[in-house]
Amino acid sequence: FHRFMVLEGVCDELPTADMPLPAKPSRLPDVLSREQAAALLDQPFPQTPTGLRDRAVLEVLYGCGLRASELCGLDRRAVLLDEELLRVFGKGSKERLVPILGTAAASLRAYLEEGRGALVGRMPTPAVFLNVHGGRLSRQSVHAICEKYGRVAGIKGLHPHTLRHSFATHLLEGGADLRAVQELLGHADISTTQLYTHLDRSHIRRVYLAAHPRAHLGE
Repeated sequence: FHRFMVLEGVCDELPTADMPLPAKPSRLPDVLSREQAAALLDQPFPQTPTGLRDRAVLEVLYGCGLRASELCGLDRRAVLLDEELLRVFGKGSKERLVPILGTAAASLRAYLEEGRGALVGRMPTPAVFLNVHGGRLSRQSVHAICEKYGRVAGIKGLHPHTLRHSFATHLLEGGADLRAVQELLGHADISTTQLYTHLDRSHIRRVYLAAHPRAHLGE
């Protein structure tokens, strides 16, 4: 409003120019419990091309910590299952290598071998994840997949980024090094990764009891 008043010539200066802005409250990311993650990924998926795709989408989001845009941007040449790696291009086209193991690797292999071929259209694309028309899967479709299967597992409004947050939090709870998690997530600044150190009190207590040499003395 004050900028408008200056532009209109009603006043000559901005009276609010030096006024400090209110601090933006920090908000902890939404995270699934381990039980919720298991319920989501262990539910029965249709043994169809799209069912195989959907399971692979969810497994890779949670198992590799990818952003929805990174998952949609994956090309076949970036999938190195024999080396157990994905070549991921993040923000600013910065490349990183992310391990893919366990159920994430198994579900992705099943989709590539048994599901993707049925989705390929007349104009072949290098994209890994395809829609029913044979084109590259969109971020909106990834959101819809998360919401659909999250709802079945009793998780309302599941967002792809919640799976990325859960990936990071569960790694840290399991004892992963913060710097390693930073590399896996593709964060340029470790302060961004530190958002995921919002571990619950019970976990902190367990770590303390297990690690501190004098934690059990005096009991």
